[in-house]
Amino acid sequence: LACTKPLEGRGWDQKANEVRRKIRSVVTISAPHYGTCLADSWLASWAENRVISWTSPVPDALRLAWHLLRLVPEERHVVAQLQLAHPKDVVNFLRQVAFHRELIGNLRPSYMEGVRATHKAEPGVSLTCFVTGTPLRHDDERPSDSFFTDMYGLTKGDGQASPPVDRCRRLLEDLINTRSDLVIRSPHSQMPASIDATLNDGVVNTVRQIVKPDKAEEVGGFVVADHADVLGHYDRQDSLIEGSPYNAGLFHSGAGFRDDEFFRLYRRVAQAILKTIPGAQRVEEPEVDIVSIQPA
Repeated sequence: LACTKPLEGRGWDQKANEVRRKIRSVVTISAPHYGTCLADSWLASWAENRVISWTSPVPDALRLAWHLLRLVPEERHVVAQLQLAHPKDVVNFLRQVAFHRELIGNLRPSYMEGVRATHKAEPGVSLTCFVTGTPLRHDDERPSDSFFTDMYGLTKGDGQASPPVDRCRRLLEDLINTRSDLVIRSPHSQMPASIDATLNDGVVNTVRQIVKPDKAEEVGGFVVADHADVLGHYDRQDSLIEGSPYNAGLFHSGAGFRDDEFFRLYRRVAQAILKTIPGAQRVEEPEVDIVSIQPA
């Protein structure tokens, strides 16, 4: 809706234009603007056409399934306390995935790069991109677990990047080196040794989350986190109550993402939206390092 024409190339109809006229800002977090190499992996090919792709790498599939199953006993103390979804909701979700497998093709880098080359942003609509990524960790303090390691490997691709994507990489690298205030990270995290095309958050390649490589002002921040972290799926522990975490993260990347980083990110999201609202009253306050309350 924020482009001058829809994906299929035809013009917008009257109903769509009524909505489009009201759009003033678009904020994206971990969005695959130039696709994701995960959509080119054997896992995506199998999901897209399970019958034809039955010959996909069996050892890789078995290893991924085993690492996923290992999460159950590792997180049993958390799972026992969580409110599970209704079985009907789970079935509906799986049905939607099965009926919309064509979305995998739409997320392939080659397809999305073609879309970016032929579609222009609507003038007057502010865009802010928050970019996520975290390196694999093999240290003793916060090692990445097996499941995240598998997903990271499926997403990293072959390291090749088209000219527009490589310009996005150079832009992000320059911003990280010159604008440390744009980085949101836990003190327990590790910064990537380098910004390259393979860096990702377990689902989307980091440098593919930027739209315009010549618009530094459209990058709202670089978040050292995995894809699930920024959606709120991270290990949460009430600092005032002892006991087990009451919310378990999907990935355990080793980024150490917690409430402090989550609220810092979404505060910046709110600020990006407020800037586009005429007459909106906002008070610019310095960001605090700690927003959670620690026990005495």
